[in-house]
Amino acid sequence: MVAPTYMEAIMTNILTREFYVSGNECDYDGRIHVHTLQSKLMDCAYIHAEDLDVSRQEVQALTGGGVWVLVRLGVSLNAPLHYPQTFTIDTWPTGVKGPYFGRDYVIRRGDETVGQASSAWLIVNPDTTRIIRGRDLPQADIHGNPGAAVCYDLEKIAPPDELKVIGRHIVQYADLDINNHVNNTRYLAIAANALALHTRRQCMTAWQINYTEQCLSGEEIVLSSGVYDDRSLYVVGEVDGKRRFDMRVWLG
Repeated sequence: MVAPTYMEAIMTNILTREFYVSGNECDYDGRIHVHTLQSKLMDCAYIHAEDLDVSRQEVQALTGGGVWVLVRLGVSLNAPLHYPQTFTIDTWPTGVKGPYFGRDYVIRRGDETVGQASSAWLIVNPDTTRIIRGRDLPQADIHGNPGAAVCYDLEKIAPPDELKVIGRHIVQYADLDINNHVNNTRYLAIAANALALHTRRQCMTAWQINYTEQCLSGEEIVLSSGVYDDRSLYVVGEVDGKRRFDMRVWLG
């Protein structure tokens, strides 16, 4: 993941929302959990989709059953967010690249930019697994402003040479979302648990997570990890030997 830089630009179709860091959303040092922060990013994306007339229900009607699916996300934090701070998320669509819909985010605490993120989404029919391409949608507004992108090159993640199993997770009720598969934020929480960040006394300062295939109730996710030369970490989750997600994590 290329470290993003916030580019000042005049943008249309930008959504801004303010959030409060509550105590039940924090770790032992009062820092917001990374999966909670990712959930806030997702909330903004869904709210903005409604504003742009491409909500879940509208996309289903327009595409004959398609739904939004997050496939890649990269987040970089310059500073942690703590209880009881407030922070603001700005988000906007960055355009369509092949089948992918881009969306970027800037996280601010007052006038200070404390984080940036980029995401890539697909519209997929869950019954047929058909991918609906951007050109098939009439809503030009979601095509956004590619020149205002924070960072859009979310590529495949090459694993390090050596991996070892660090944990296992059985998918249960609390992991599932409205699409009846593991919610994208839960993978991040599952990976954080497997990395035992509470014993490292460290937190994620940046991550890229790529989603390959959905995980369903009752499946066992086997988590393996390895270390890159720069000391960043690789985590992959597999079911029956088949990759379902992988990510690269920077700790601080």
